[in-house]
Amino acid sequence: DSLYDTFHKIHKEKFPDLRFGQLMSNFLGWCVSSGRCSDIFFPEDNKWEQWIVEYVEYLKGDKM
Repeated sequence: DSLYDTFHKIHKEKFPDLRFGQLMSNFLGWCVSSGRCSDIFFPEDNKWEQWIVEYVEYLKGDKM
């Protein structure tokens, strides 16, 4: 549940104006373009959780 809790918190606090699909599309595009993953089917949940935090830091300059 940690992954979902993290995504929910980030979505509501950092990107409240984005629909879920917009957030995911932007986030997944960043993951691929930054070289973090080339195939979204293989990373473990802990990697997704780490990357969504890094994505927020990249965009907002925030520390979670």
